[in-house]
Amino acid sequence: MYEDFFGLDSNPFRLSPDPDCFFRSAIHAKALAYLRYGIMQHEGFIVITGEIGSGKTVLIRNVIKQIDHERHLVAFIPPAILKDEDVIRAVAVAFDVYEHGLGKVDLALRLQRLFADLVWHDRTAILVIDEAQTLSREAIEELMVLANVMVNDVPVLQVILVGQALLKARLSGIEMEQIRQRVVAYFHLTPLMAEEVCQYIDFRMRRHGWNGQKLFTSEVSMLIYAETSGLPRRINRMCDRILLNCFLQGKKEVTAVEVVEVIGELKGEMIFDPEEQLGDKEDPLLERVSVMEGRVRSMEKVNTLVVRMLRKMVDRNKISA
Repeated sequence: MYEDFFGLDSNPFRLSPDPDCFFRSAIHAKALAYLRYGIMQHEGFIVITGEIGSGKTVLIRNVIKQIDHERHLVAFIPPAILKDEDVIRAVAVAFDVYEHGLGKVDLALRLQRLFADLVWHDRTAILVIDEAQTLSREAIEELMVLANVMVNDVPVLQVILVGQALLKARLSGIEMEQIRQRVVAYFHLTPLMAEEVCQYIDFRMRRHGWNGQKLFTSEVSMLIYAETSGLPRRINRMCDRILLNCFLQGKKEVTAVEVVEVIGELKGEMIFDPEEQLGDKEDPLLERVSVMEGRVRSMEKVNTLVVRMLRKMVDRNKISA
């Protein structure tokens, strides 16, 4: 709606994951390196965790987009269809060997034949499961059985589990020791640093056609960081609304006024992602404490930046005087 007004090719802040807009922050670049290393092992489990909206799905899609698909057969399983009793069926569907009416044993045999054919052609299978924190212990154990399949002493299936911090807690149990021993790479994705938010916003703007000076200044970006805690999805949602409001008011500059207005609007509308609600968490109290700790850390970073800005202003005034 506001794209033409700002001279953009398309919406730079859409909420759906966009691997072409992968921003290489320090933490995301490190996570990408861990992922690539894990995939190079051609076996076991890779585990990626992070807060809601931290960019896990974009990270995974970016690395999958770059791998050699002549060497790897990649399949994705939507978490909603992976039930305890249906793991084999779900994997068979993902790798396109499922046939209605076949039982678990027959589907497992089909998968084994597929894996054998991959080994024959010097290929491996990669299975990606997003929102893996919803998996039960039984489902994870059955995935481990599949990941342990060998053809001519060659591992043929690698499983990438992507999920919220609860996934790490699930895998930390005593009963998950065998799974942990099969993890070849693990990384926890944290939010953007305060100084990276301005770079992130400008990166997305220019990726979608912006060619002017930074529309979101450092000061404006710092306000956005304080409200979003540096989580990319929240930043996208907030910047999208800011640009919309500027368009509706005929403004081509983004100031602190517009940011504060949008903060008030979003809070008034109570816009949250469904999974951000605390009611579905196993331990709501611990989750609230974690959220509050994150906000405190965010505000401490912002306060530090504000002090630095004020000192620079004072120094400039002294020089000009």
